Amino acid sequence: MPNGAIHGPFTDIEIIDRPDLRLIDELVVYWDRKRAGRIGPRRADIDPSDITHLLPNVFMVDVINGGADFRYRLVGTRIIEGLGRDNTGKKLSELYADQPTALAKLRARFMLTVDRKVPIFSRGRVFWLPDAQYRRFTGGSMPLSEDGTNVSIIFGEMFVERGGKFV
Repeated sequence: MPNGAIHGPFTDIEIIDRPDLRLIDELVVYWDRKRAGRIGPRRADIDPSDITHLLPNVFMVDVINGGADFRYRLVGTRIIEGLGRDNTGKKLSELYADQPTALAKLRARFMLTVDRKVPIFSRGRVFWLPDAQYRRFTGGSMPLSEDGTNVSIIFGEMFVERGGKFV
């Protein structure tokens, strides 16, 4: 996949070939070991005790009806601090019902992982929160699959810039 901005609804995100931060590399190595040659590991294959030092920046998003919607299953504490809110348990359609552009962009970003069934790395501006648009993020998302064919959960890591550095 080439570097550069994603076409379509994106103006704020750049897809990159490799993670910007070494910590994301560590999560990718863990994910790759757990997937054992499949498109992604099952949720049960992910043991939080293996990655405790990464958990503050980890997220999991349930894929609902093949990507018709997405629900935040888990949002790490540093992500919550960086964005100023906790989206755990909430669907994209609920969170951004009054922001159709943000909803379309976030859904399209998650669909890259669902459709391509490979890790996707991105960076850009926090466009989905009007009061945080000056902040930047970098992150990666990887597929989890219960049936070995379809992406059921997106597992990833995100860092939000605060005070000039990623936290």
